[in-house]
Amino acid sequence: MTEPDYFRIVTEGCARAYVELRGDIDGDEAERLGEVLSDLVGQVRRVDVDVAAVTFFGSAALTALVTGLIAARAAGHGLRLVALTDQIRRLLDMTGLADELAPGAATS
Repeated sequence: MTEPDYFRIVTEGCARAYVELRGDIDGDEAERLGEVLSDLVGQVRRVDVDVAAVTFFGSAALTALVTGLIAARAAGHGLRLVALTDQIRRLLDMTGLADELAPGAATS
């Protein structure tokens, strides 16, 4: 799989995939992220999405993650965000998704 500039799959195996996101994630990037997550959650038991290098996280990106989470849970698998920035932590808190996408990361 050819990886675009805004993400990199660091490891992929039967148990876990680790995806690093970077830069602005919205629009076309979010659509591609959704496709990648959909593929991964059907193949591995857990997908960790590292968002430490994300500079903008739009609503389309959040939708891609939630859709990926739903697909993962339907398959009996997991998806979570790791290495949260303060900006993304606040976004998850405001949308009520912190416990779903980043268990234990809620600030409120």
